[in-house]
Amino acid sequence: TVEVVEGAGGRAAAGPGRTSRGTDTAAAVPQADGQPYAAASVDKQQPYVGEALLYRLEVGVPTTLRRRGHPQVQVSGWDALTDEPGLEGHWTDRQKSVDGQRYRIDEVAVPLFSTEAGVIKLEPSQVAVEIVQRGRRVVGLESNPLELTVRPLPSRGKPDDFQDVVGRFRMESELDKAELATGGSGVLTVRVEGFGSLRGARPRIELPEGLRAYDETPEVRAWATDSGLRTEALFRTAVVPLQPGNYTLPPF
Repeated sequence: TVEVVEGAGGRAAAGPGRTSRGTDTAAAVPQADGQPYAAASVDKQQPYVGEALLYRLEVGVPTTLRRRGHPQVQVSGWDALTDEPGLEGHWTDRQKSVDGQRYRIDEVAVPLFSTEAGVIKLEPSQVAVEIVQRGRRVVGLESNPLELTVRPLPSRGKPDDFQDVVGRFRMESELDKAELATGGSGVLTVRVEGFGSLRGARPRIELPEGLRAYDETPEVRAWATDSGLRTEALFRTAVVPLQPGNYTLPPF
């Protein structure tokens, strides 16, 4: 509930004011036999339409070989998938033991979505690794193919204002002032965080008559984690009272 009182001028006025890898989805590392390898996996094999999934590509090179730069990758069969706007995959590197031998691992996780239901076959990724040893040579690798079954969203219980956001999120809100003066403004902040992608959606806030809303540019961050695509967003709205009174903001 917000109480609005007369401002200093005595007049009501309006103004303007961003995996865990399941055992059934992770690709098994092939028999490396001391050679470089490439292995692909996804964190979900049966995602819903619009649900974020992470495509991971792991490239391993024995530490006895010196490689230069990150691998170069070409993909195909992704026509039925779309990536997350403004979010690109980034390489990370580490070391691990494969078949008793130490490997340097480069891994990239790319968030993807499907816009329609059905079976999607991802062709093997083509990987080029530059090895520096007695000269320079490029080693060509091929990952394993993958197959996804994208499920349609259930129609039962679907809200009329559904914004095609699929994931697990928590939302909380607060108003910076419990009392506003006419001619002034308060800021309503809505925080949304969880796993999945908001894909441009934002809370729909309907203020009661007598209050006017001015949406600010949202702050949204998204990044790949071991548990999936993590998203945090802040939505701020300037609330400007037009006339005095007591107002209750409805749920949204």
